[in-house]
Amino acid sequence: MKMPLRFSVLNEGNARRAAVYSAITILWRSLLVVFVTEFAVMLLLRFLLGIPIGVAAALLDSALLSIFALPLLYAVILRPVTSMAAEQAAAAAELRFDSIARMVGDGILIFGFKHKIRFANPAVEQMFGYAPGALLGADMESLMSDDVAREFRKGMERQRTGGRNPVIGGGPREYPGKRKNGELFLVELSVDAIKTARIEPHFLVVIRDITARRHAEEASRESERKLRQILEALPVAVRIVQEGKVVFANPADARLHGYGSPEEEIGAGISAFVAEEERNRVLEYARTREAGGEAPRWHETRARRRDGTAIPVEVTAERILHAGAPAGLVVLRDLTERKRLHMFEQILPVCCVCGKIRDDSGVEQGKGAWGRLDEYVVRHSNAQMSHGFCPECYREYRKKEGLS
Repeated sequence: MKMPLRFSVLNEGNARRAAVYSAITILWRSLLVVFVTEFAVMLLLRFLLGIPIGVAAALLDSALLSIFALPLLYAVILRPVTSMAAEQAAAAAELRFDSIARMVGDGILIFGFKHKIRFANPAVEQMFGYAPGALLGADMESLMSDDVAREFRKGMERQRTGGRNPVIGGGPREYPGKRKNGELFLVELSVDAIKTARIEPHFLVVIRDITARRHAEEASRESERKLRQILEALPVAVRIVQEGKVVFANPADARLHGYGSPEEEIGAGISAFVAEEERNRVLEYARTREAGGEAPRWHETRARRRDGTAIPVEVTAERILHAGAPAGLVVLRDLTERKRLHMFEQILPVCCVCGKIRDDSGVEQGKGAWGRLDEYVVRHSNAQMSHGFCPECYREYRKKEGLS
C-alpha cells in the first residue's frame, strides 16, 4: 500500500518560494556587509599601520573576497536554512490541515491522476464504512456506482489531455456514492485541482452525505402534497397570498370569486379580489402580516367577484412560510346568506290583532310560543318594565269602572 500523501509536499512549493526570496535578500545583504567590512579593513591597514594599500587594491580585494564568500555562504548557511524553513513551514501547514480535516464533519479526499487516494479524513472513512487508514491507496472508483465511475474515467482523461472537465472547480454536484458493503447513497461533492511544481496535479474532494437532507425534502414534498389535497377538498375558500399575489387557491376559492378554476387566480394581485372601498385596509393587513407585524387574524370585508359584484366575507388569516418565504394563509367564508338571515331575524313576528309576539328562541323557526310583548322584551334584554295607562286606555278604564 502506498504511503499517504504528505500535505507538506503540496504546501512546500509556496513555502520554498518564500524561503528562496528570503535567502536572496539575506545573501545580498551579507555580501554587502562582507564587502564594506573588507574595504574598511584595507583602509585601516593603510592609514593606521602605514601598509601601502591603494584604494583600487582595497576595492579589488573586497570584491574578490565577496565573490569567493558567495558560494560558501550559500552552501554552508543559506541552502540548509532555506530547506529547513521550507520544511518547517510545510510541516506547520500540514499540521493545520490535518487538524482541520479531522475536525470537520464533511469528508475530505485527495487523489492523483492515477485515481489512487492519497489522503482520507475520518469523516469520509466513517461515511463510506471503512476502517481508519483503509482508504489510503484505494481507487477512487471503489467509492462510486458503476455509471458514475465510467463518467469519472472519461472526465479524468479529458483533464489529463488538457480538455475541459466541468466537475473540477465547478461547484457542488450530486452523485450516488457506494459504501464498502455496496450500499448506494446520495452525496454532494466538490472537486478542485491542487497544482505544485514538485508533484503532479492532485485533486481535493469535499464530500457531504445528503441522504438525510433528501429524505427530509421528500417528506416535506409529501406533506405539502397531502396538505394541498386537503385544502382542495375543503368546502370553504382557502388561498395563500405572498408578496401581494395569489400563489395558491382551492376550488372553493375559485367558486367564491366567480372563476372556473383556481389556476385562473394564480399570480393575480389580491387587490383584484377586494371591493374598492376595502382595498387599502386589506392590502395593509397583508403587508403587515408577511412582515411579521401585528395584523388582525379575523375581520369582515367585501370581496370582489370576477363579474364585478361585491359580496360580504369573513376573513381568517395566519402568517406561514411558503416555499421558504413568509406568506399569508387566508380562509374566506361567504356571509351573504348569514347577512340575509340576520336581516330576517331582526323582523319580529307580532300579532296584528292581539299584539302578542312569537318567541322562536331555542326552537324551530316559526314554532315558538306566543306571549306578551313586555315579557319578551324583559326576557331578551336588560330592560326593566313599568306599567301604567296611556290616555286612551285610561279613559276607557274610567268609563268601564263608572268613574267618568
